[in-house]
Formats: sequence, C-alpha cells, structure tokens
Amino acid sequence: RPPPRARPRPPPAAGPPRGGRPAPPPPPPPPPPPPLSYAGRVRALVQSLADGVAEADGVPTTAVPDHGPATLMDQLTVMVYDASAVALTRTLAADLASLRRELV
Repeated sequence: RPPPRARPRPPPAAGPPRGGRPAPPPPPPPPPPPPLSYAGRVRALVQSLADGVAEADGVPTTAVPDHGPATLMDQLTVMVYDASAVALTRTLAADLASLRRELV
C-alpha cells in the first residue's frame, strides 16, 4: 500500500503576528515645507537680474511679470542666461549660491 500523501498546510490567517501584539504603524511622513516659502526670494533675485540687464542694455527697467510660482524657476533660468550674455557675472555666482542655501 502506498504511503498517504501529506496535506499542504493552509496559509496563516491574517491578524496579529505571533506574540499577540499588532505591528506598530509606520511613522508619518515629514511635513512638507511651507508652500511657496521661497517665492519672494526667487522673485527678488529675478527682478534684480532683470534690472541689471536693462541697465546694461541702456533701456528703462520694468517689473518682471508675475506669472505665478510655477514659472519662477523658468524666469530665473532666463534671467541668469540674459545676465551672463551681458556680462553681469560679478555677483551672479554668489547670488545663486546664497539662494540655494536659503532654499535647502
């Protein structure tokens, strides 16, 4: 006579792990930084660069349009390019480094 086949064990029931206590919940994620906390400082640098470029080009200064926070980094990129094109690089690296330290 052949030996009896072993029955497979059923999967363990869901519930608390051995020891009787449930696992602690994961820690909550860290809070996000305050919304738009950087916008004022970035806008100030963008405007400062725009004013410097206008002066270097000999045209009157005008306010950089406020298209909202979603465009601030694009505006900064354009103004850094324009400032570099008219050789306003004396304080550009220091200004950008200062901004980066404030944003971190």
